[in-house]
Amino acid sequence: GSYGRRLLPLANFLPGNIWVEGRLQSHTLSSSEVLESVRLPRPRPGTRSVFLKSRIRKAFDFAIVSVAVVLVTDGGTVVDSRVVFGGVAPTPYRDRLVERALFGLGIGGVSSSDAPASALSDAAPLQNNAYKVDVARGLLKEALLQV
Repeated sequence: GSYGRRLLPLANFLPGNIWVEGRLQSHTLSSSEVLESVRLPRPRPGTRSVFLKSRIRKAFDFAIVSVAVVLVTDGGTVVDSRVVFGGVAPTPYRDRLVERALFGLGIGGVSSSDAPASALSDAAPLQNNAYKVDVARGLLKEALLQV
């Protein structure tokens, strides 16, 4: 921007609905700024990941619900994870409760874990989109099978 460069975590760049210069937007970029780059760390050894989305019809690319799962294993045991849902909140929703449920599991036990049942446990869906919680849990179960 006109005042120079800034470097910030992605969560701070995409906080959700925020007013910037009188406009409601999902990012903190002002009209005088340009996004120059996005830096992503290299995956750690033992990293596995999967991204799935549920759509009304395959012809549409827009996801009703999506989930991204990243597991980091050491010696076959989950030592770190990230579980993020899309389409269920105004911003991507990181489910730390599910992440804690996966910690310490053997990679073979991930797909049979109780993690999907605890997913979105604090969700407060609106009347016409409550089905998304069930779709998200099913998508998470499938993602854990694949990862």
